[in-house]
Amino acid sequence: MEIDKFTTITFIKHNDVIVLEFVVNHSVPTSLQWLVSINELKDALEELKNTGVKFAFLFDVQKLGIISLSYMKEFTQIMSDNGPLLESKLYATSAIAKGSLIKYLFDAINMLYKTKKPLKLVDTRDAALKFIDINII
Repeated sequence: MEIDKFTTITFIKHNDVIVLEFVVNHSVPTSLQWLVSINELKDALEELKNTGVKFAFLFDVQKLGIISLSYMKEFTQIMSDNGPLLESKLYATSAIAKGSLIKYLFDAINMLYKTKKPLKLVDTRDAALKFIDINII
């Protein structure tokens, strides 16, 4: 049985760079949807650890609503737990986020987890990929 996923997590290739694309499909997840999303994120990060390739993040959070603080903490804990991977292999993170609500949520997450790599909120997918392009070093 296929569930209606809260997020779609895929690897794409953009200008010879691996991009972990994380697209939010619904404003608020059910408990099962959250569990599936978190496990898929952990699996994707583990795959990146195992391959050792450099990569970028692209988050499309345009549909994201207000999620629980415990979900935000769980997400940021996964990022913290993968700090060595992110510090050594991540080029940059761009997030497609229109509107002040999304910016507020990203600001809250950024208070809990400070990234050491470039991070930018943009309005379009093209702008997100362009930001990644200029941060590939």
